[in-house]
Amino acid sequence: MRKTLLAFCFLSLNFLSAQEDPYFRQMENMLRTFNPAFNGIEDFDKRSLLLNFRDQFMNFSSGEPITFSATYGGRFDKLHGGADVSYLYDQIGLQKANWIGLKYDAQFALGEKTDLGIGARANFGFVSFDFGSAVTTAPDPILPTGIQKGTIIPDIDFGLMVTRGTSFFFSLSARHLTEPSATVKGPTGIDFDINTQYRTYYAMLGGRIERGKHLTISYAADYRQTGSTGHGEGRIEARWRFLYAGFFCVLDRWKDSNTGMPRYVNPYGFTFGFSRKDGRLHIISSYEPAYINNSFGSSFETGVKYVFGKKD
Repeated sequence: MRKTLLAFCFLSLNFLSAQEDPYFRQMENMLRTFNPAFNGIEDFDKRSLLLNFRDQFMNFSSGEPITFSATYGGRFDKLHGGADVSYLYDQIGLQKANWIGLKYDAQFALGEKTDLGIGARANFGFVSFDFGSAVTTAPDPILPTGIQKGTIIPDIDFGLMVTRGTSFFFSLSARHLTEPSATVKGPTGIDFDINTQYRTYYAMLGGRIERGKHLTISYAADYRQTGSTGHGEGRIEARWRFLYAGFFCVLDRWKDSNTGMPRYVNPYGFTFGFSRKDGRLHIISSYEPAYINNSFGSSFETGVKYVFGKKD
């Protein structure tokens, strides 16, 4: 129990100086959450609702990284573009953050089958910390105690996306352009900056290959740069009729370049679920086994998408 509490405190106190975005394993959730220019690939011009739940390091009894996101939107003719509203709840250790986002994107034809999307998103967040357990395991008279709250200033994201039908896409986005932060005051009057968001850059490219009437193969590689830290991932997925399965792997070195200690990232995982190409309902889950040198345990993510106005 003591090791678990120390781990919570280590994670949370590291996040006092800066926080990174949650790293989704599911491709569509990565695109839709982190690139405001995304307006669907197969479901272009359709409105949809996407729900996602992510539980990382599941052998923690409490305080493990947990993320829930919900996004509704799509193409709106009256707006001459795409728009959506999103909600993101992100918890890690002692911190809980709630974000609400509003985005707009415009689409431009570059050729007969090639389109360019340009989008921006305004985010508004609120964060809270409970430093009670941190004080019991690592006493420090200058640390805040109890629940501390701070309002996050508005944040801005920007993105570009090029698509060639459903066969190829390239996504590039920049998040937290304002690098928002909040401040709490400790019992000795010292101010602590919490939840400072690093400016983060995302790149992803991929495509889809049709093999016959029922088989679709998807592939993608993505890279994220946050401050001085880079992280990449590759994946391949296949859908046969309505069955969906895939494999992904982490592309970085898995170790901290300064300390040589393992990062708390699992090196590979699996995706499975139900995803009919022309269907309304899509249910996809991702699972990462515990890495042998990673005592933080396995991770699980599941997403549900419902497409409106689309026939089975």
